[in-house]
Amino acid sequence: MSRIRSRGTLIERVMEAAFKQYGIEYVAQPAMLGKPDFMIPGKKTVVFCDGEFWHGYKLGRNPRHDVRDNRDFWLSKIKQNMKRDRRVTRNLRKDGWRVIRFWEHEVKSDPGACVQRIKEDV
Repeated sequence: MSRIRSRGTLIERVMEAAFKQYGIEYVAQPAMLGKPDFMIPGKKTVVFCDGEFWHGYKLGRNPRHDVRDNRDFWLSKIKQNMKRDRRVTRNLRKDGWRVIRFWEHEVKSDPGACVQRIKEDV
């Protein structure tokens, strides 16, 4: 697990390139609740790019979650991550932030559509 990156992941780099391509100003890795991947200055918007395994995309229906070693540990960890994600989103929204979350496959398949969604929400 020590080799798992929490910053500078592929999907974050893809998203940054899309922000630059579309001329979106952003702050990467702002120091705030939940450690969002990006913040859009002046718009009170934060963006999370969630990896599908770690954040439980289609948990129970996604073959990527069919782990064999330490299955109970990993499923418990993923469920805790999902619970934390909901709590962070709720608290940020309560504080007046717009919270936008993208799944890994969304960013990889069409980063332009992700940026368009951010533009529409902002």
